[in-house]
Amino acid sequence: MSELFDKLTPLIESGALVFPRTVVDDLTTFARDEPVAFWSQGVTPMLRAFSPQIEHKIWFTRKVEVELGYDEGLANVDGSEPSLVDVMSLGRRCEQDGTTFYIVSDDVSENPLRPSAAELCSHFEWERISMAGYLDLHAGLAYLLS
Repeated sequence: MSELFDKLTPLIESGALVFPRTVVDDLTTFARDEPVAFWSQGVTPMLRAFSPQIEHKIWFTRKVEVELGYDEGLANVDGSEPSLVDVMSLGRRCEQDGTTFYIVSDDVSENPLRPSAAELCSHFEWERISMAGYLDLHAGLAYLLS
């Protein structure tokens, strides 16, 4: 697993792989004792420039409420916003900036309480790629997931 992180860290340093801080927070909660949580905490200082801006979060929330019919927006059980909000808001920021991007996510589940990353990417006509697909794009690294 350390080989995987050794390969991913330079991608973060170069800006080829970015994600908002809330993804690190989710990993710290949901993958608390997993190597990915420790790695993500270590690369956090490199992520400062990749927080979504408030106007992008407002845009995303309105789209989810109006176009997708989630009247209350998206929320975790505890009432906090899931990292998916920041990921999609960052996607909007990239779209507006004219930056080529795609969403790396394996979230394809069907859930009546919230849309998946796959559903959102389809709705916004953004490209989504699986983690294995992303790793394969970068020097054939998909084998590192096994």
